[in-house]
Amino acid sequence: MKDTVKNFPATEVKLRTLVDKLTLSYAYGEVPTAQEDYSRLQLFKYSVLEGEFGPGGKVWKAKNGPFTTISQPLPSGSGFVIRYGYSVHQHRAWITLNPSKLTAEDIDAFQMYLLLLFTDGSSSIWEHSKVQRIDFAVDVEGACFDDHAFIDRRLRRGSAVYQSQGTSYLGARYGARVLACYDKSREVLAKTGQHIEPMLRLEARLEPNLRLKEFEQCANPFCSLAVIDRSQLLNAHASGSAFAKLVLAGMPADSAYWSCHPKARPQLWQQILQMQPHWWKPDEIWEQAVLDNSISIF
Repeated sequence: MKDTVKNFPATEVKLRTLVDKLTLSYAYGEVPTAQEDYSRLQLFKYSVLEGEFGPGGKVWKAKNGPFTTISQPLPSGSGFVIRYGYSVHQHRAWITLNPSKLTAEDIDAFQMYLLLLFTDGSSSIWEHSKVQRIDFAVDVEGACFDDHAFIDRRLRRGSAVYQSQGTSYLGARYGARVLACYDKSREVLAKTGQHIEPMLRLEARLEPNLRLKEFEQCANPFCSLAVIDRSQLLNAHASGSAFAKLVLAGMPADSAYWSCHPKARPQLWQQILQMQPHWWKPDEIWEQAVLDNSISIF
């Protein structure tokens, strides 16, 4: 998977886009080779159980459900998971992997597994699978979480429970679109003990219900996200002054925005757009990201 990197020399900020998680849904009843492909899946399960593809592969069945799960590692240490069973009157499978972690060797191995699993290999997935979930991230190297605030005017619900720990959620927890804005450098430190340069991650978790081959039609999940430079709040005036005071006092920016009178919000929103850092251009970022992250592993 190809990452996009943009440099901004004046502030030494770099933007990188990536697909962090991808889950595809495949309905066997919708393809002519359904019976053959489902038999291939069963054979693949036994091959994993017998260690035919090397150590690390696992198979387990849910205690209280009809689904079986296969976990198969890839050469670099990453891997993919297939969950399958009978659901909604036909056999289905869900394939989950992290494209951003795949090396060229991983992609070759994954393509080989797809040839074992499907009559037409990756072409079957490309033509017939649907994107059930995709996590699309923008990493901003050199930007600090604590220096910014976040509002999405299309996502009224949010959670600031973890804001003190470096995470702000916008959107309903199980909604079709959720934005997670968080301190990636803090996460890396907690997981690995490694100190890295400040990094802000803006992550859109989507359930677009589009076929994989139609993914480029996906609407920009960042189009209504405002990233506020907190230092600009000190310069806010007119209708924005009350908003700025609330945010500087510790209220989450989205809560402060929605607490304003509905008639005042359009003018306030225009002021908020002026408070954004120069690197946040969501339309340009998404246009380039779709070109460079076109799920090329399939």
